[in-house]
Amino acid sequence: SKFSKSVLLENDEQIIEGIKDGNSLAIDAIYKRYYPSISHMILQNNGSEDEAKDIFQEAVIVLYDKVSKGNFDSAANLKHIFTRFAEGFGL
Repeated sequence: SKFSKSVLLENDEQIIEGIKDGNSLAIDAIYKRYYPSISHMILQNNGSEDEAKDIFQEAVIVLYDKVSKGNFDSAANLKHIFTRFAEGFGL
């Protein structure tokens, strides 16, 4: 099942490898793992749900692009990256 496969992407390293391999479950894993806390942070700082979705999607696109082009530090912490990205929008 799709759920059992996404469980295999349990940590940042596996998610990054999934992106490199073109595994769409890597994106699912990012949303399941990081969107709730980033959305909460944005809403707590007077952002809207739509803004949270847009900001997070933009961060995922930037991450995907960097990983796909080999311009990503694999030691980076994804939660930290998403948090910093949201903070960059003044939230």
